[in-house]
Amino acid sequence: MAKSYDVVISGGGAVGPALAIELSLRNIDVLVVEQTEHGAYKAPRTNLSNIRSMEHFRRWGIADTHRASVPIDPDFPDDFAFVTRLNGYEIVRFENAVASSGRNELFAENAVWAEQGTIERSLRDRVEAAPSAEYRWGTRVVGFEQMDDRVRVDLEHVATGERDEVECLYLAGCDGSRGVVRRELGIRMEGTPDLNINSGMSLRAPALKSLCHVGLAVMYWFVNDDVGGWLGPLDADGTWFFHVINPFPAEADPDSFEDMRRLLYMCVGEEFPVEYVSGGKWVTHSLLAPTMQQGRAFIAGDAAHLIPPTGGFGMNISILDGVDLGWKLAATLGGWGGPRLLDTYTIERHAADRWVIDAQEQNNRVKSEELHQDGMEAPGETGDKVRESVKRMIVTEKAQEFASLGCQLGYRYENSPIVVDDGSPWPQVSQPVYVPSAHPGCLAPHRWLTDDRSLYDVLGPEFTLLKTGGNSGSDAERIVNAARDRGLPFVEVCEPGLRELYEADLALIRPDQHVAWRGDVAPGNPAALVDQVRGA
Repeated sequence: MAKSYDVVISGGGAVGPALAIELSLRNIDVLVVEQTEHGAYKAPRTNLSNIRSMEHFRRWGIADTHRASVPIDPDFPDDFAFVTRLNGYEIVRFENAVASSGRNELFAENAVWAEQGTIERSLRDRVEAAPSAEYRWGTRVVGFEQMDDRVRVDLEHVATGERDEVECLYLAGCDGSRGVVRRELGIRMEGTPDLNINSGMSLRAPALKSLCHVGLAVMYWFVNDDVGGWLGPLDADGTWFFHVINPFPAEADPDSFEDMRRLLYMCVGEEFPVEYVSGGKWVTHSLLAPTMQQGRAFIAGDAAHLIPPTGGFGMNISILDGVDLGWKLAATLGGWGGPRLLDTYTIERHAADRWVIDAQEQNNRVKSEELHQDGMEAPGETGDKVRESVKRMIVTEKAQEFASLGCQLGYRYENSPIVVDDGSPWPQVSQPVYVPSAHPGCLAPHRWLTDDRSLYDVLGPEFTLLKTGGNSGSDAERIVNAARDRGLPFVEVCEPGLRELYEADLALIRPDQHVAWRGDVAPGNPAALVDQVRGA
């Protein structure tokens, strides 16, 4: 007889473990199937756990350990530097570009600049510590069959070809753009494929740090007469990432280490010892699946969308997919989620992902080629004038790519059937600017309550009724009683100092820290409110 789980997750990169953590927090039996072997090296595709991801890391109890595990040489400041070459000219530097330091009222955690392997290890370790979660390494999903009340999943051990079969109530495809789950569901991503041809490699070059004559930074963006690219350290032992971005030189092969080494020497401005570690050609796409669910099967992360890398949002919006799907699956399996709850996964995440993807596609249109100006590498006053012109262009066209707080925290769930619109105007949104708002559907506005305690720390694991007004006792009690009658997991939090921020005496906050409803008094039918926010 096939072993049975509540949820099987195909893919153990970042989004799969994020989903598994959400489920394991609520004691849901989950199996994560990952085709690579435990500890296998993966070429890094991302270097950033952004602010919103880190707020979820905090909720999962791993923010501090993740931050402490960063392997990058501490000598490198979290700056992004636009330069001609490492032995050339610095054009402009964005200090603390990823908001990795300094306390801010707007958010509970700073971002962390760390390569993909570090991020995935932090997530994986959290999953493996959960009693209700299980990993199968070196194994992949090769097929599945949906039935009325369950899903039969076919597994294959990669090394031996040995087959196995398990059953689950729900299947999640977190296995990338070429994964079997989306393919078997017949869902085609829509949008603009093949935006750019690029090459990205991990390289061993311990001598490279000493050649950073323009000053140290975690990421260099090259704008010069020859080739555009990105470069930055991956650890303290001399491993670096190097990407050559569109337009990739016509005479070079993106899979050739020899060609990439030659282009690296151009960007640095001199030759030095360097060894190939991994990587090669990659292509930029801007694609999104029209639906993220069919029956008992779901897709998330790169299986549902491919996003330009500008801004570092690919993995981070994937984690948000996992959070949204996770609490909704857990609520459904726990018996308090209504029959419409799982349908809101596509409704909410499709719109939020679309907004971020559009912003990054716009960023992707301005690359090194568009920033280049003749004479920018000339010495003296002549070159200084050109470089100042390039600097102004960078600040105008690229600053929002790094100062992207609006994109990180300003996404919201408009037109969601489990959000109760209060009729007030939606806040203005833009990629660089975040305007906190407790409008239902928005992320609950953050505040520090004490020196080390965040508002998010006192919210319940499921729904929270936040009481900010002094005269809301009887109204709060009506909502609480309705929630108890429906079996909705619930806590009450009283913080009168937040009345002005939330613009209401009461706010109902979801497990993902988004506002579901707000008001000064309870609605006439509190049970109807509870039924709406739980998808019933």
